[in-house]
Amino acid sequence: VEAKLAVNLQSFRNLELFKQGIYQLKLKVYYYQGDSKVYATPEQVWEFSYKNKKQDPQLIICPGICSLDSSFYSKGFLIRYQEETIVLNEVVVFSLQVPLSIYEETSFFVSSELLFSNLEKKEPKDRETLRLIDSKAEMNIVGTKEFLIKRGCVSANQYVPIMFGPDNFCIFESLVHFACIGYQKVSASLVFGKKFMVGVSETDRAYSKLLDPMKLAYENLRSNLVSLSRTVLKNQTLSESLAPELHYPLVSEEFKESFYEAVKSHDPEVITEALCKEVKLLSSYTNLALERIIQLAAVKPLEAVTTYLKEFNELATKHFHEYITIEPKKEFPPFYREHTQDYYLRASEVRSSPYYIHLDKLPIQATDFFNLNELHPIFFVDHFSSNPQKLHKIMHQETKPLNRFTTSIHVMVLVHGYRGTHMDMHVIRSYLFQIYPNLHVFSSRINENMTDNYIGLLGTNLAREVEAFIRDNRIPRSRLKLSFLSHSLGGVIVRAALPFLEDFKDCMHSFISLAGPHLGVGNAENLCIEFGKWLLKKFQGSISFSQLTLHDASKIEDTYLYQLSKNKGLSWFDYVLFFSCADDPFVPEDTARIQVPKMAKGTFKEKHIKKMVKNIIARVNLENFFLVDVHFKHQELLKICICCGNRHIDFLDNSCFLKMLCYSFPGLFTN
Repeated sequence: VEAKLAVNLQSFRNLELFKQGIYQLKLKVYYYQGDSKVYATPEQVWEFSYKNKKQDPQLIICPGICSLDSSFYSKGFLIRYQEETIVLNEVVVFSLQVPLSIYEETSFFVSSELLFSNLEKKEPKDRETLRLIDSKAEMNIVGTKEFLIKRGCVSANQYVPIMFGPDNFCIFESLVHFACIGYQKVSASLVFGKKFMVGVSETDRAYSKLLDPMKLAYENLRSNLVSLSRTVLKNQTLSESLAPELHYPLVSEEFKESFYEAVKSHDPEVITEALCKEVKLLSSYTNLALERIIQLAAVKPLEAVTTYLKEFNELATKHFHEYITIEPKKEFPPFYREHTQDYYLRASEVRSSPYYIHLDKLPIQATDFFNLNELHPIFFVDHFSSNPQKLHKIMHQETKPLNRFTTSIHVMVLVHGYRGTHMDMHVIRSYLFQIYPNLHVFSSRINENMTDNYIGLLGTNLAREVEAFIRDNRIPRSRLKLSFLSHSLGGVIVRAALPFLEDFKDCMHSFISLAGPHLGVGNAENLCIEFGKWLLKKFQGSISFSQLTLHDASKIEDTYLYQLSKNKGLSWFDYVLFFSCADDPFVPEDTARIQVPKMAKGTFKEKHIKKMVKNIIARVNLENFFLVDVHFKHQELLKICICCGNRHIDFLDNSCFLKMLCYSFPGLFTN
């Protein structure tokens, strides 16, 4: 079987690279035959440029093929600043030959390596200096990523984000086109063995075995080409002419119901000759369709990437939605948490279910894009809206025509937690940049090294920082859409900031709180954790920690968190989502969900915490309020390890959770 795989590298985006220097991408394509790797041959490199546009001076190394190791090297380019974008628009085509007997069971792999050469703080200023750097550059591997084309695939056209991280967060936006295009050799002995005469049914079976995969590949390519050209060229007549609709068999001048009727022979040599002719004809059409898709995507790169990215996001969203269970509620749940153990059992059933184990993946995806099923996070979403469209809006992306003068400018503010920095949020920041390129992501820095201070002061600082960002970027209030995504203490800081942002109340869109201690942290079930918290408060004198443990006043109703529960602001948001985890040893799920901790039941604190819950809920529009219980892979070790904060940090570092959050709720992040 002959197949072709084309990788169209559209652009490079620096998300969070920490080193200035020259970067380059190395690609290889291979499959396994037994225990051995068989590498594809890179045979073509196409570069596309625009008329009357000068070459980017940062592109200093030409793309090329290395025949010694069957690899392709992209353009090398200079990166000096954060959030830089380099336009590449280059295509490499790999050719593969796979034995027919193993093709249906064969998966193809695309290996990518991020190469880097340190300039040692040299600042090249002219093209001649760049040429000298080019000749002396020693490229080292600083990141690897592998992609899988699923087993038995005959064609695929897909947006593929080649994303590296966490130490080198960057992304090559690429389009990958794959197609089975024909056969290297078709002989009578190969198809029919040593037979001298071939029957009708055997002739048609041979035709189906050889041609059906090719027909499917062409029809998929044709459909994709027509769809892409309609979007890009906006001309339906031209779109249809780019790839004709074929009638099989091609060797027959008239339509025949079977290949035998077109051949009308029992001679294996005659039948094989007709098969070869059919293969060649269909192969030529398939090659032409593949080339036109590549050319169209390269000539209109922005439109092509936008089209394929939308399809990719929809596929990823659909997959992650499989791991979300919706729990409609008629009213706000009881003061005390229920059904936690039931959720454990249901999450365990999902992870062990054959349906989920064999859940269909993307045609082309990074091998680590989805977690193994047994480690996949599970979401249980409680919502209190009588209108199911509320949840539908945040879980599905609406298609709206973009207008640069009227489209909203969506600003997402990321707020770190206790003793954190803006770097705590850099993983989710990078995913948001990659998935939602029109989203303005802003990481708060103003409270770094200050989170031991008064929470009220931290909230005031955040409000001033947000105002300054909006002012400095000249974002008109009429187009502003403002959202917050916080971790831990950051969720309380956001609530503290809201009264100072009342001028923007009509701009508020979404508030996402990950493990926020909204009722404090003084009622954890684990007494050892309680002792650790007491030590921290006793010896480090943290004001904010005393406020979180409700020890900042002699009466609970005088504590800061109690007073904060009466603040306005939450009702301004279109959507409010509070995430919690039952295994979080630092922020119990009850306080993250605004429910009375079990350990407070029967104590003097109970009535005051109940009042705090009522205060907060009275200031939230329940139609827009969602509680998300996250079940990470449960480990018994966590229960006995008092110093393990894995479940709390998982909200920041678990890549599958962060991707699931970003892909599952597109309505929270889009314009």
